[in-house]
Order: sequence, then structure tokens, then C-alpha cells
Amino acid sequence: MKHEHWHIEKQPQWYSRVVKQMITKLSGGYKEAAEWLGITENSVYNRLRDEGDQVFPVGFAEVIQRACGELLLVEEMARRAGGVFVPSPEVEVDREDIAAKFHELVGKMGELAHRWNEFTADGVIDQQEREELNYIGEQLQVLTLGYLSLSYRYFCPSEKGNAPDSRSEASVRQKQCVE
Repeated sequence: MKHEHWHIEKQPQWYSRVVKQMITKLSGGYKEAAEWLGITENSVYNRLRDEGDQVFPVGFAEVIQRACGELLLVEEMARRAGGVFVPSPEVEVDREDIAAKFHELVGKMGELAHRWNEFTADGVIDQQEREELNYIGEQLQVLTLGYLSLSYRYFCPSEKGNAPDSRSEASVRQKQCVE
């Protein structure tokens, strides 16, 4: 049976690259990563070597992702699958949350417009510029979907009904009495 290259790749380079990127976001870098994982710093390096005989388990990557506070691994996996990762919004939202998300969305649109103007000034978009525009565009998609999700959760009765109920029992009784 002929194996495709992706069938036998034990640890893809993109995976190692993203894990290294997450580790560099930790204030203590590789030393802190080793502490989070309960292994030695050398073990972290060895597991991320190109052509190495060890692998960096996905569970380790999840720990590092949580520790660094950015969803880089899940975002890259979604991108590689042809999509974007959209985190679920918080259950409790109000108009201020929605307005803040909208302002964030407008700011990201402004960033995209600024970078597009900058990159097209010479009449050519090179590969690095294209990747940056795509990255900003993906962030814009996530913000747009987050904004819509918050809006639907707040303004659509059917969405409110599907959200977990976090009210106290007294609040529920009072509302039932009023209705």
C-alpha cells in the first residue's frame, strides 16, 4: 500500500512551529513550559526537534496553550482544515459587551484597511503580506461571528431560552409570579 506523505508524518512541522510560538509567549519560555508539563527543559526541546525521534503530545500542547492564554493551536488546526475557530461567547452578556465587541470588530476592519493600503502601495502583494492579510481577515471573521452570536444571545428570545439558566431560584420564582 502506498502511503501519502501526511500518513507517515509523525509530528508535522506546522505543529512544532505553533507549539514553539506558544512557548515563546510564556514569560519564562521553555523553562516555564517544562515546569507546566512536569518534564525537563531538555525534554521540551527534544520533543520539538525537526526529525527528532520524540513527539510533543497534543495534551502537552493543550497545557501550553492554556498557560500562554492564546488559542494558537486550535486556530491553526481550524485554518488548516479550511475554517476558523470561533470561541463560544460568555453566557451572561449585556449591551455593553455587544458594543465592546462591535468596537473591536471596527478596529480590526481598520487594521485590515490600513495594512491593505500599505501592502498594495507598490502594486504587488507578496507571500508574507498575503499571509498577514489572511490572518487579519480570519481574525475579522471570528470577531464578526462573535459579535453576531452575542447579539443573538441577547436580543433573540429563542437564544435566551437555550442558554443555561444562571438565575437564583428566588429570581426565577419572582419572574414566574410576575408573568
